[in-house]
Amino acid sequence: MGMSQGVYHIFNAAKMRIMEATYQHFPSALSTKEIARLTGMEHGKVSRLLTHYHYHNYHYFRRLKKKDINGGYRYKINKKGIKAYFTFVLRVHQGFDLNLNRQTPVKMETYKGLKKAKITSERDLILSSEEFAPYVRVSYRGEHELGVKSEDKLKIVGIIKEETIEEAEEPLVEPIVPEVPELPEKAEVHLLPSKNYTTKQGIISSQEMAETLHYGIKHMNNELNTITDAKKIKVLKDKLRAIKLYVAQHDDIKQFMK
Repeated sequence: MGMSQGVYHIFNAAKMRIMEATYQHFPSALSTKEIARLTGMEHGKVSRLLTHYHYHNYHYFRRLKKKDINGGYRYKINKKGIKAYFTFVLRVHQGFDLNLNRQTPVKMETYKGLKKAKITSERDLILSSEEFAPYVRVSYRGEHELGVKSEDKLKIVGIIKEETIEEAEEPLVEPIVPEVPELPEKAEVHLLPSKNYTTKQGIISSQEMAETLHYGIKHMNNELNTITDAKKIKVLKDKLRAIKLYVAQHDDIKQFMK
């Protein structure tokens, strides 16, 4: 969320989060609503920032001519954007500010010394909530009028996500899910701890959520085999992609999927 919720990103932290979402789904294009959903940021803020970058020729993202199903713009990160994203991540790992135009970087409270950070794998792109915390601040209104506490700011901007699921209304891109080799018959399977998920029916476990999603996927696949209306087919396929993305992001659910 943004200033309306009493918190705000500083330096280029919001830009970096948009880059992260578009990089993770490259080469697919994302709409501003999809980026907002993935980051937890306000849709209006995401839309304003991307429009600003486009009209001021920042060349971090490419705006596609073909819009999404709701008429919104879709964006892809380009080489310049990926390079800037990697630079931002390295600076966060080292504990520097994200102003690339400043000759001497500002040291954040997470500053770790002059030892250079490197990106050698996708794992190096992951930022911990502790590393990101200095780049989100509580506004005066948030502190004095809304009563926002510093420990809640990362939840408000969507960096720490609540374990909830809602029925997908917007299309999401197809996730890339690595194939898992079959285990030998006598192999010992170590299950991940279960989590609690809030649904309209109440709180359910990881296994129950997996069963619910499996039933939903099966039901929608059956519908796809019977309907011929192009719009309905598109809506169903979009919902299937949203469910698959959700499963791919939650290993505790994925372990129970058939």
